Amino acid sequence: AEGHRMNDLKRWRALDQVKNIHIQGCNFWESIYLLYTNPQPEDAASTLAKMTLTEYGTTEETANVSSRNDPYAEGKYLLPYRKNKANIGFDGLNWNTAKYLYPISNREFRLTTATAGSGDFDSSSIYQNPGWSKNDGTLPVGD
Repeated sequence: AEGHRMNDLKRWRALDQVKNIHIQGCNFWESIYLLYTNPQPEDAASTLAKMTLTEYGTTEETANVSSRNDPYAEGKYLLPYRKNKANIGFDGLNWNTAKYLYPISNREFRLTTATAGSGDFDSSSIYQNPGWSKNDGTLPVGD
């Protein structure tokens, strides 16, 4: 509850087992969806707007919720990453060992090259963390 869980998991090297994990949200498809499709305010002063829920699989471009028939939803859970194929976690979240360490910026390599300021990063006296490229903006190996 202190916001250090990810740091603990990295320190313990306990994230290697995370492979194709699909994050499940609330138990949406049993009853909560009715609050959006058929809102019934408890008192006359409140106003609830009706919302059109477009499930993934009907029209992918406008989908705003995951499908209730998705095998990972177990018929009831909202899957926040599976409402759009473009989401990075659509096919599941993964972890690889390169992510235990952050990449070293190519600015650091440029400062330590044999000729100061050169783009020849191979002549640098430091090396990149395992699984990362010396080019900025690249994903780790395996992503």
